[in-house]
Parts: sequence; C-alpha cells; structure tokens
Amino acid sequence: VTVRASLRQGDVVIEVEDDGKGIDLERLQNRRSFGLLGMRERAHYFGGQFSIQAGSQGGTVVLVQFPLQKAND
Repeated sequence: VTVRASLRQGDVVIEVEDDGKGIDLERLQNRRSFGLLGMRERAHYFGGQFSIQAGSQGGTVVLVQFPLQKAND
C-alpha cells in the first residue's frame, strides 16, 4: 500500500493505492456499502470529492480531495 498526502492549489489530496486484485464495480455501486457511503458523505461535508478507481498496474486507488478551508468559513 502506498499513501500520499499533498496540498494542491489549496486542496488537501490523499491517495491510497494498493496492488491487490482491485475492487468489483458492483460493490462500488452498492448503496448498502455503508463504509464507502460514509467516506463519500464526509468528503462532501467538507466540500470535497471521493473516488475509487482501478490502479494503472492493477489494484485500487482511493482519492479524497477537499479544500483546506471550507468555503463558508
């Protein structure tokens, strides 16, 4: 697993990448997957984005990006 955290144009960006077997598309679209839903909701609360995608060499990449400061602060 590789974890990267950086600042990009005022946003905090966190990437978690592994070289495992990947994640099933059906599982990503499952509304009953409360762990994934919770991560999306938290990112949205802070004005950010959350995504999961296939890695370039297999595995999975989780990306969370949100502003360093909330827009209404």
